[in-house]
Amino acid sequence: MKAACRKPVFLLLLLALGLIIYSNALTGPLVFDDHGTIESQRTIALRGFRHFSGTRYLTDLTFALNYATGGFNTTGYHLVNIIIHISNAFFVYLLVLLAFKTPALRDRKADGNFIAATSSLLFLTHPIQTEAVTYISQRYASLAAFLYILSIMLYLKARLALDAKEPTAKGWALYAGCVIATAAAQITKEICFTLPVIIALFEFTFFDNSKGLLRRLLYLAPLMLDLSIIPAILYSVKASPPAASGITKTVAALMREDLSILPRHDYLMTQFRVMMTYLRLLFFPIGQNADYDYPVFHTFAAPQVLMSFAALAVIFAATVFLYVRSLKGDRPYGLLISIGVIWFFVTISVESSIIPISDVIFEHRLYLPSVGIILSFSTLLALVSQRLNLRPAGIVLVGAIVAMNSAATFKRNAVWGSEIAFWEDVMKKSPNKARGYSNEGYALIKKGDRQEAIAYFGKAVRLRPNFWLTNYNMGNALLQAGRPDESLMFLYKSIKLKPDYADAYANLGYALVELKRPEGAIKYLAEYARLRAGSADAYNNLGNALLLAGKTSEAISAYRQALALSPNDIDARTNLENASKLMGGR
Repeated sequence: MKAACRKPVFLLLLLALGLIIYSNALTGPLVFDDHGTIESQRTIALRGFRHFSGTRYLTDLTFALNYATGGFNTTGYHLVNIIIHISNAFFVYLLVLLAFKTPALRDRKADGNFIAATSSLLFLTHPIQTEAVTYISQRYASLAAFLYILSIMLYLKARLALDAKEPTAKGWALYAGCVIATAAAQITKEICFTLPVIIALFEFTFFDNSKGLLRRLLYLAPLMLDLSIIPAILYSVKASPPAASGITKTVAALMREDLSILPRHDYLMTQFRVMMTYLRLLFFPIGQNADYDYPVFHTFAAPQVLMSFAALAVIFAATVFLYVRSLKGDRPYGLLISIGVIWFFVTISVESSIIPISDVIFEHRLYLPSVGIILSFSTLLALVSQRLNLRPAGIVLVGAIVAMNSAATFKRNAVWGSEIAFWEDVMKKSPNKARGYSNEGYALIKKGDRQEAIAYFGKAVRLRPNFWLTNYNMGNALLQAGRPDESLMFLYKSIKLKPDYADAYANLGYALVELKRPEGAIKYLAEYARLRAGSADAYNNLGNALLLAGKTSEAISAYRQALALSPNDIDARTNLENASKLMGGR
């Protein structure tokens, strides 16, 4: 089949296969951070996106567009994620084919088509990708990869055009597209910070120096300027967290549960072990977990850290040796294998280095780095097949791996089919981590099963008795279940552990009102109103407690404050009228 016909046919194959293996993910609900991301006011208010802000602006904009067209119907969000993933798989295919058109590889006897197709199919079907695809809010990872690979493709095409005897306007247009795509990637997710570095690696690996070093550096200069975008946003823009209200505030807190940041040293020590786990998952994706209960290491002397560091050091040293040796000789397979491993180390570096993130491991962080390891594996398979003259056997092996991956991906997607099933899977694999029990409890509350939810919240409290959110969850659930007297101790403790959490004050006030203790409730509802100074509901509820305590004039002041914040608040207006009548009758 001619190359011109092969690409559309292969794209159709990827499209069909991708839609089949992710078909059971199309109706999956919002889970985990999806609530805080998709239900945030930043996402809902599409008009607010006229103003550029944040290092994830473009991805947030796509969520806003999803909301504008389909509200909270998750099918549209999932479909966009799946299409992005299929596009990325096709981009992997095109990227490898482009690499084989560069001076370093074009005249080498290597099976570029086999490597390109294998890399693409393995990337598409690997079950480790499910978290970046089926987990809606991790479009951050997949869209970043989309722009990352697109930028490299545009650069390679531009360089090939500009290196021709008669450079055309098309070459410069492609180059301009690369600069724009690279800049856009910087406001998609922070992992794209490394993109100019990878483009420079491709420049000095796949193109010769016949045009002169200065000219090559000039090609790279505008792209290197893009490196300043993310630091400029992070350090120059004083961003405030997205506003949230109602259920969004509660859900965001529940989903994020533990926002503590590890010391840089501890995070780095742990990441040596995490990176080995990532490599294991790429070759043996067994025991996948959306919320790992991963040990944190505090010293380099820990055996797990030492062994992991040693293994990574050997892999990296061998890769550099292979790269240098292949660059000097006619070794196309060695060049691609080493480039793939370097890609993994560079692209994982933002999230697995000295910059601490609250959760030390997440599978979606492997999405972009996996491209490198998959490319290396596909190249190694092509090398062995060619050397042993076993290409048909190699094709059969790839087919078998793709079939197993597809089945595993389809099965893994089923876990994301409901919040309850999702958190049951987490609890099974992380039985000593409180977050799974907390969020299972929340899912059961939404289902209306408060008593069972209380049991799960109780398990979370036993696992983390001195964590503010486990106590808040328990107190909140007991209050909703009509057991305000039992809720008090948990709400009191929640406030003691986190004095600035407004909702705990509100619920404690409600509980005391339910127990006919409005005098005690006033203190907490007043603090709630202070923390939520822009909330009409906060002042309305404070007014109710004051009225119950017989402090009518103060209640009137609270109701007036509520109406000042929300002039159309019917409840506050009615309460004000009733309180005024009561005052007038005295």
